[in-house]
Amino acid sequence: MNLKKNWIYVAICVAVFGILLGLATAFDYKISSTIADLDKGEFYSNNLFGQIIEVIGSFPIYYMIALALFAIAYNYQRIDKRWLSILVFCICIAGALLATYIGVDDCMDDFADHSVKYLNWPEGFKFLLCFGIAVIIYAPTFYFFNNLKQATHRKLLIWAIVVLGMVVISQVFIYILKPLAGRLRYRGISILGEEYTFVPWYDFNGSVDKEAVLLANPELLVYGEEVALDLIRDSFRSFPSGHTASSAAVYGFLYLPFCINKFNDKKWKILLNVLTVLFTGLVAVGRIVVGAHYFSDVLVGGTITYASLWLSALIFEKLRVKLLAKEPMELKAE
Repeated sequence: MNLKKNWIYVAICVAVFGILLGLATAFDYKISSTIADLDKGEFYSNNLFGQIIEVIGSFPIYYMIALALFAIAYNYQRIDKRWLSILVFCICIAGALLATYIGVDDCMDDFADHSVKYLNWPEGFKFLLCFGIAVIIYAPTFYFFNNLKQATHRKLLIWAIVVLGMVVISQVFIYILKPLAGRLRYRGISILGEEYTFVPWYDFNGSVDKEAVLLANPELLVYGEEVALDLIRDSFRSFPSGHTASSAAVYGFLYLPFCINKFNDKKWKILLNVLTVLFTGLVAVGRIVVGAHYFSDVLVGGTITYASLWLSALIFEKLRVKLLAKEPMELKAE
């Protein structure tokens, strides 16, 4: 892989992104006001599609972290010391389950926004529920990895490293940009009123004085002061879309053809591109439908993760070449 040689592909991607960002800049508010299923004064939409997306949209990033850790775990046999190899295996498997548990818990927290009953469930029961779902999700995955050939495990090690790099890079960008932008969500305007108006994505507002906003909107105290302050804080976290960036973690599958020959053909590449873009696009639309984000928010959120994948691939390209060069011929041919 050498993106420097694929300058036409890079140029097309940049051009498409530029055109879409230009359209988003011009029609952001119009798009949201047209398709957002949200009545004035509402913060959480009752749109079923949007609610489902809100609950499951952030899970893919945890899923990809877990998959990467599974791939690293099954390379434990490459470590000479037996005790160390077993330790690495156990740590990675535990880490994969933990990532899944955190992901499920995050989904359940989003579910609680639409069903407050979850907030009142005992913490012990919530833990067992989330951990149980984590085990159920990864039982088939564990079986799948356990039946792969050792040579395939070695190739997946490269993929896992690039995917983890993608996650780190993308999340760093998201966590830096959100507080700097301080952009008001469409649904934030719905509860705060016309005094708080739409701002373009490039108009960074920085941190917001939550107490001052609360004093200007005392009607929010009907939810309780703590909840009201949380609503205000969340209202100013529109740009970029964290849910879309997390869902776009599935773009990690696009790197499989560079590691495993089975996926390095036209049919698999087309299938992987269509499925990952379709899934990310559905999450993006869902976030606009519930009024959580504008078109520019989801566009930049998904693009950050997509760009992070190839940046991570470039960073670890020498490692990929080095590892594959050391493998026996039967491994390369697999």
